[in-house]
Amino acid sequence: MSVGTHLKGRNLSRYRSILQDEFKLLIAPALYSQASSITVDVADFLFWRSLTAAAEPLSDHFHSPACRH
Repeated sequence: MSVGTHLKGRNLSRYRSILQDEFKLLIAPALYSQASSITVDVADFLFWRSLTAAAEPLSDHFHSPACRH
């Protein structure tokens, strides 16, 4: 998982958007096309929040779009 906060001027039309609490998450096309489910959890702990995301693949043998075999 990666985090990007500088999105001004970027083309985000291919990404799926999920709103969770006060967070807007952008899911990459390769992830949402190969996942049967995506779970996002936001937890509060003292003065900060933690974000956890997990994806369940469509099958047990996953390859990225760049894979050549």
